Order: sequence, then structure tokens, then C-alpha cells
Amino acid sequence: MIMIISFDDDLEIHISPAIKKEYHQKGGRTHSESSFLYKVLRERWNRIKGTRSCLKACLNSEHIRISRCGHVLDGLAGVGFSGRLLEKYLHPKTLHLNDLDSGCARVLKDNFPSSRVTNQNLLRLQGEEGDVLLLEFNTFTLKRWLKHEPFFQLGKNFQNIGLMDVAIYGYRISQLGFQKAYGVRTFEEYIIMLANVLKKFDGWKFSVGCIGPESSYLFFNRDAQRGNIVPYLPIPLSKRYGTLGLE
Repeated sequence: MIMIISFDDDLEIHISPAIKKEYHQKGGRTHSESSFLYKVLRERWNRIKGTRSCLKACLNSEHIRISRCGHVLDGLAGVGFSGRLLEKYLHPKTLHLNDLDSGCARVLKDNFPSSRVTNQNLLRLQGEEGDVLLLEFNTFTLKRWLKHEPFFQLGKNFQNIGLMDVAIYGYRISQLGFQKAYGVRTFEEYIIMLANVLKKFDGWKFSVGCIGPESSYLFFNRDAQRGNIVPYLPIPLSKRYGTLGLE
């Protein structure tokens, strides 16, 4: 039986019986237990779907509307949860979905027959250009950007870049530990610091973000005039939403 995962009211991802069977034949293991597909097949996708509510809030906001969206690249596409949202809210002419995990790539090909699907290391995508680049590292924080990892060079040829940031998880666990790690007291101050770093190194300006319980989605572009936090209704970080104090 096909595994159907429904989210965002009318969106679905289907996982074929063959992929499920292969998973069970391996004793509940995929190629890697850190694989996004492994988490989905272990039915941990309720939490995964929750994080996509933040992405939806950003894509559906006026701050990232693209009137003529050409090319969109989801560099760490997983099984396509974010891909479905990119299709629905940006309506790109071309959508490129990439994931290094071969199991995820198989699911993507089944669910996105009209999109380009690849199974490559991000570094092999250097030189690609377009309107929106989405990178959903499950360990991304400001510290990764400061390491100048080559993955982020992908953004140089895109007008907008979206990042999933997990620093909020540390903030919720220990605000004191968060302050020691980043030198700021609030998560809003952290976003300002991150935005100023990206602006200094690559000319990115913070456009819109949404803060969730375990991760946040933050978007930057070349022409933003100001940065905004849009509400994430289930678990808001604070009651203070609106324009951040960015230069």
C-alpha cells in the first residue's frame, strides 16, 4: 500500500510500496539512519510537517512574492515537503530538487515527474543560478556560515536565499547557554546579528523570517529594504512581531 503523507490541507507526498519494502528488508534501516527518508518512514513526519508551517508563512508573505519566478533550487529537498510548498506558493517555471540520499531522490522522482531531480553533492551544483535557493541544513546556525563552508557559495547566483536555522532550539533549552554561545540575549537579536554577517560577507539583506518551536526559516535577498518576522501561530516565540532593527 502506498504511504500517503498529507499536509498543508491539500498537499501530499506518496512513498511507494517498493521503497517501504526495501526499508523493512533492511531491518528498519535505510542507507543512513540520519537520512530524511529514515525519519519519515519511522513516522516522525508530524514534527517535520510542523517545521514546514514556518516555511509556508514565509513563502506566503508579501516579502518574498516573486511576480515572475523562473528557477528555484531546493538543494536539500528530502522527500519533497518543501518542494510542494515551493510549487504552490512560488509557481516556478522550473523547479530543481536535489538530495544526496538515493532513497529521497527516488521519492522525489515519483512525486515530481515534471521537475528536475538530482542525487548530488551540493558542491556539484556550483554555477547554477535562479530566483530562489532553499537550503535546509538540520544543523545550520550562524556558526556554520562563519566557517565559510563552500556550500553557501551556491547563493551567489540567486536573488533570494532561504535558510532553515536551528539556533532557536538551543534558545528554548537554555537561554543562558544561548547567550554564552552567541553573545546575545534574545533570538531577535540573534537574527539581526546573522543578517548583518550575511550582509557584510555576501551583500544579503534580511527580508522575512518565521520562528518555530525547533527551527526557523530566514530569507535574504539582494534588494530587501527591511526585515520582517511573520507570526508562527502554534508556538510564537514572543508577542513582538514586525520590523527588525536592521540597517
